[in-house]
Amino acid sequence: FDERGKVRLSMKIVDQATGTRTLVPLAQAADGVIEGDGGMYFVRIPYNGSHTKRYKGGTIEQIWRWSGKDADEAVNLTGDFDGTSRRPMVWSGRVYFASDRDGYMNLWSMGKDGKDLKQHTTLSSYDMYGTNMDAGRVIYQLGADLHVFDIAKAKDQALSNTLASDLDHTRERWNTKPTDFVTSAHLSPDGD
Repeated sequence: FDERGKVRLSMKIVDQATGTRTLVPLAQAADGVIEGDGGMYFVRIPYNGSHTKRYKGGTIEQIWRWSGKDADEAVNLTGDFDGTSRRPMVWSGRVYFASDRDGYMNLWSMGKDGKDLKQHTTLSSYDMYGTNMDAGRVIYQLGADLHVFDIAKAKDQALSNTLASDLDHTRERWNTKPTDFVTSAHLSPDGD
């Protein structure tokens, strides 16, 4: 609550070693990543669940940078584009993110200052969803498939995956000799 008794959304950084909580002075920060120097890249308006393609309205997601507890204000890094830029991920001095700047949701990156914009994927069949990064690889959903983009190799490939199942017993099956499966029998009242 603020000094007027109104509810304020807030984020806290929790030190895993000590459990100490530090309030982050950002009112609408969502979907963020913290840098080693205490700065933070985040989306100002959280994802609203809409899958509207090429949305350019009032609730677009844009990536902002807050440089740390000494900074008064956050800086909008993707304000040059009036569409969606989401899921900031930091790797090797660059900020990677998903954006529909070219008409489809693709993987882009920029310098930490928001400059030097680069496009890494050129998807044109489906939008990428659910981007996540680990050790310089970005995994994402494309249609019904999972893909991984290796940043160092600049290589995008579909992952081969199968779902093993033990549901064979639920398949429809025709028994040509049903008497083979009889385990007990009883006479009916009329002797049948």
